[in-house]
Amino acid sequence: MSKTKQYKVTLLAKGIISEDLHYGIHARNWWELRKFAQTNFNLIPYRLFMSVNCCLNSKNFAITILNDEQTQNPCFRCVCDGKDSGIQASASAAINNMYVQIFGNKTTKYSGLIVMGFDNEAIVHELVADVSFVPIFIRLDKIIIVVSKIGGLSHEGYYGAGPGYFSTLITKYAGKQSLFVQSIEDECSLDIYNEGVKLYHNKNTTPNKIWETIDIHKKYDGVALFGITDPYVQQKLEELNKLEKSKLEKSKNLITCTSDNWENIDILNLIFEQNIKNRKIATSTFSDWSNLFTNWYKQTNTIIQFPTILFQIYPNNYQFQEKELNAWRAMFCAAASDPSSDRDNLVKLFESGMLLVMEKKSQPNSKSEKIWESLQKALEANKRGVDGKVGNNIINSARKYARLNGPGAPSLINPKKTVDKNGSPILYMRDQKIKLWKKFEETFPNGMKKTSFLGRLANCNNIKYRNDMGGLCLTCNEYGYTPFESLIAIAHNTFSQKDQLNNALRKIDTLKRHLRRGYERELAVNADGTTQHNPCISHCLPYAFGKCLEKHKSQCSECDKFFEFFEFMHLHVNEDQAAFLEEIKEHLQYFLAHTTRKVYLNAQFKATLANLDENGALFIADYKMRILPRSARETKAEFFGKRGWTSAPKKIRSDLGSANLIRARSVRFSKF
Repeated sequence: MSKTKQYKVTLLAKGIISEDLHYGIHARNWWELRKFAQTNFNLIPYRLFMSVNCCLNSKNFAITILNDEQTQNPCFRCVCDGKDSGIQASASAAINNMYVQIFGNKTTKYSGLIVMGFDNEAIVHELVADVSFVPIFIRLDKIIIVVSKIGGLSHEGYYGAGPGYFSTLITKYAGKQSLFVQSIEDECSLDIYNEGVKLYHNKNTTPNKIWETIDIHKKYDGVALFGITDPYVQQKLEELNKLEKSKLEKSKNLITCTSDNWENIDILNLIFEQNIKNRKIATSTFSDWSNLFTNWYKQTNTIIQFPTILFQIYPNNYQFQEKELNAWRAMFCAAASDPSSDRDNLVKLFESGMLLVMEKKSQPNSKSEKIWESLQKALEANKRGVDGKVGNNIINSARKYARLNGPGAPSLINPKKTVDKNGSPILYMRDQKIKLWKKFEETFPNGMKKTSFLGRLANCNNIKYRNDMGGLCLTCNEYGYTPFESLIAIAHNTFSQKDQLNNALRKIDTLKRHLRRGYERELAVNADGTTQHNPCISHCLPYAFGKCLEKHKSQCSECDKFFEFFEFMHLHVNEDQAAFLEEIKEHLQYFLAHTTRKVYLNAQFKATLANLDENGALFIADYKMRILPRSARETKAEFFGKRGWTSAPKKIRSDLGSANLIRARSVRFSKF
């Protein structure tokens, strides 16, 4: 590494490696070549959203890497003392532009790479620590070929390359400097772009044949222009192919048999050792496993239900781990004949409507018994409520609490915020503003006018009040609406220049619109109330509930703006507001979780209602202390003045009789 002046550089945010950017058609622009004497670092990634702080002339300059949406190249932004360099094409341009704004010195120039910490081995080591593959840059005379993906085990003429191989190069085509995108899947593919416009597309059997169709660079073979014959690429392909071949050989060595061999206990023992013992599955938890195959062989059909069959040797209440189920699946696959024909037959029968899945139901004697039996089943299955917090003893607990503490007692769960940022206690208004004004006017008829009174009331920072939101959930109010008011206030206190303030307010408005409307539309629940995998991690409900094991290959640009916005704000706000800003971020994340749960539960209600028949009943409860519709709203004084706790009206819906009529009636429980 060259002897250059070192600066104090701190890595604020590591950033992310993007599959589309760092390994896509523009990969050459997202890696920087740097050499160190004692390490093997050669290529360093420009990680998306990476942010560093560099101290220059006693001033802290914060630089962030962003993505230029038009060119898909990295761009840079530098901020210092509330000033902004704007989006720049290079780190040097960003830092020098900001330096001129701060000091007015146009002669001093800094290297963007050094300021970004790309000469700092500790920072570089952290940037490449989790990088599994570094693109290979190949020089072929004046042409730079970038191999950003490797794939092996292919046909003759591919020199070891195979599906998944991807490379790019830049050269002239039709008199224009163009980007050549080369890939191998089932066939070789070549696409040529100029300024984002596709000029050429072709597919062929081998790299050589596909390049023969283009009247340029005829002195090179197609495999050379693909980058395949480069020695380092060949080394990587050889390593990959050896690994794939070893996996293939291992699969060939697996012991298998058919039902005709089940009488040979020695073969079954080998399969058991291969799939159960080698995976270190505890054998003390089940009885003689060979009974599984003995009983299966005696069946008149070849179909079994997995994992129900395992309860022939396991206790009835045994809880299987995923590792155990996977081991037994492998055991059955190895010991049984090919079950694909049985699967195909079942699928065809189900799709044709000849195979139906039916649930056995009891037949109560009367319609009233049906309702109360359904209610009892619901209580037994839901002792702690849908979310694990509300139990069926909540009415009794609330009644005891009210009797012990009397009218006007504080709630069982205290408000999250009890003091404001100045340490003053937050007062929660019990009355509406107009009612307060009427009381004030009666008490002080010669006092201030209505406008002055309401104005002073609005300027009290430690008095909390929400206007009539028409039935807004308190969680949505506290975590989905109030934080945006705080963000707007922070923006006004942070940005003095009008254009910067307007930019921040636009970002806040865009974020607010997405969180309240856009995010909810992206969540999908099936008509039967089930969820399915979504390749976008931000919109995958099974992942949100911790039950998704599949890979997520895409990201939502709108959801990513949530994190981009708070990174942007952290770069500009004062240190005394950073903690408050982080609290707002946590509140909005809680609001996203609340919205996700709300969408899912609303879909469950519709699915349950659609499946309602003559044997079921659905109780609908509207708890008015949480959601107050306009038509049934009480004043806050009346609400807080109640003694005890009042349950809201409930509806019982049931499909009764052959006419499938839906009947509903309201039930109100009196106050205690």
